[in-house]
Amino acid sequence: DLDRVNFISIIAIFFIIALSFLSIPIPFLLVLVIEMAITINLLIDYLTYGFVFFSSNLFIGAIQLGATIDYAVLLTSRYLEAKSKGLDRVSSAHFAFEGVNSILTSAGTMFFIALPLGIFSEIFMAQNLAMLVSRGAIISVLFVTLFIIPLLVTFDPIIEKLTFIKREGK
Repeated sequence: DLDRVNFISIIAIFFIIALSFLSIPIPFLLVLVIEMAITINLLIDYLTYGFVFFSSNLFIGAIQLGATIDYAVLLTSRYLEAKSKGLDRVSSAHFAFEGVNSILTSAGTMFFIALPLGIFSEIFMAQNLAMLVSRGAIISVLFVTLFIIPLLVTFDPIIEKLTFIKREGK
């Protein structure tokens, strides 16, 4: 079940991103970064406890995937918006990064809402899931802000060739 659910989720997100941006490379980049963030979060749990609850894996996969895709789409949209106005890669990256405050607000809210449950709950399953959500918010912000924009800048020539939207400057 877990492999099937994860595969379907990844494919669904991939196609949603592909249709939203009318792009082939963008969904690959965004899903790669998001899945890396989720894997790191689960790996920390595994290294801490020696196991990962089956249900925790399913829940955090859905929660972190849903939250992180929003962060990644925001930065990507801002980057492409700047590119469509004729800005170069570096200027577009700076413009995209200016949108990080809304990401920090969203992730910070998720972190601080889940953290007390993770610290104070006497039910290990609830505590574990809350800590996964809380930690996942921080990991997602780090991965999105550290990797999305550099990947967009690096793969910009490929993105321009394989993204099918009209740009003002082109």
